[in-house]
Order: sequence, then structure tokens, then C-alpha cells
Amino acid sequence: MMDKSRQWAFAAVVFVVLLVVVLKTTVRAREGEAPGPREPSVASSQGEPSASQDSAAGAASESATAEAPRPDAAAASSSSHASSQSDAGSSAKKLPKLLELGSVSCHACQQMQPIIDELKAELKGKVGVEFIDVVRHGDVADKYGIQVIPTQIFLDAEGRELFRHVGVYPKKEILAKMKELKMLR
Repeated sequence: MMDKSRQWAFAAVVFVVLLVVVLKTTVRAREGEAPGPREPSVASSQGEPSASQDSAAGAASESATAEAPRPDAAAASSSSHASSQSDAGSSAKKLPKLLELGSVSCHACQQMQPIIDELKAELKGKVGVEFIDVVRHGDVADKYGIQVIPTQIFLDAEGRELFRHVGVYPKKEILAKMKELKMLR
């Protein structure tokens, strides 16, 4: 039997997931698309439980895999919907990026916020780090095929997706993944 705090956390995760689904359906309806499932955006390479099951249980999902670059990744990452923009001017060298797609009302996303803030400060000038609230910016969530939050997307300097992870992602593991992907030297 779950205690009250776990029940509330589970209910909050379910609410956020349902909210994202409703927002995506609304956006598709406005764009004239038929609502319905899209191709899965994250596939498990280890046969683990789905990301939504992991997220609902409050555990970090480690069932993320690298996937083929998406042509719309550059457009979405440079979108004016991002809550933070890089400090460099347009003539500056392009940097790889880490996108954190979540919501300010999501408990797991709130756990990620200090990690994202630290990474943004530590990696300034090396890797762009941005948080995008998918509740406020459903169009960006739709472009990236976000189904569960928080989702971290690693992009190369050209905006091509290198890897994605769903769930809480410890800072040490993020930095290790960036080194593995040659985002950091």
C-alpha cells in the first residue's frame, strides 16, 4: 500500500502526462491533423518498462536511446519559445545544446531544475543549456515528440539530435554522456 505522499506524487505525474496529451491533441486539432498516436520518440534498447511507467513510479528512466537526427531539431531548438536564450550574439560559434523539456509544475522536473541551473553556469560558452516548459510551449513539445517529462535532448552544434533521456538524470551522468557524445572535450 502506498503512503499519501507517494499517492499524491503518482497523481501529479498522471495529471501532467494527461495534460500534455490534451495539449498535443488541441495543437493537432488547430493544425488540422487528426489526433492520434505518433511514432514513438524513445525506444528502449534493453526491454525495460516504458518511460511513462518509470516516470509514474518516480524513478529515473534509463531506457533512452540515441536516434536518427531530426530535420526539425534545429528549428525547435532555436525557437523563441525557449525560456532561456544563449548570451552570445549571432556571430558567435555554434554550440552543442542540452534541452530540458518539462514543466514548472512537474515534481521530477523540479528535481532537475537545480541540475540544469548548475550545468548552465558551468558549461557557459561550451554547451548551451535550455529549459523549455512544454505546458506553455506545446508546439515545441510536439516538434520533439515529447510524451513524458522531464525529457533531456542532446543536440550537436548543427541542431541534430544525438541522444535523449526520459526521467530524472543525475548531473554526473549528464556530463559523462556529453563527453561520450563528444559535446565536451
